[in-house]
Amino acid sequence: MLLSPPRPLPYRGHGRNCDGETAISGRVSAGGLRVARELFDFIETEALPDTGIDNAAFWDGFGRIAAEFAPRNRALLARRDA
Repeated sequence: MLLSPPRPLPYRGHGRNCDGETAISGRVSAGGLRVARELFDFIETEALPDTGIDNAAFWDGFGRIAAEFAPRNRALLARRDA
């Protein structure tokens, strides 16, 4: 049986929806991050429901963690690539 890829979600408006997503980039602003629409949708519809974790609280916390570790990650990547 062949499976077809999921259909893309419709965009609202002319190239930009209410989440700040652009039709070209396919990214959504969440927690101070630019997140791929597919990841955002998965977290919002599959991972978070029934966990008791508020969606906004998750993205805010994830954004803070990403910001905290970004400098260390960049340094480690530079060391790896040296």
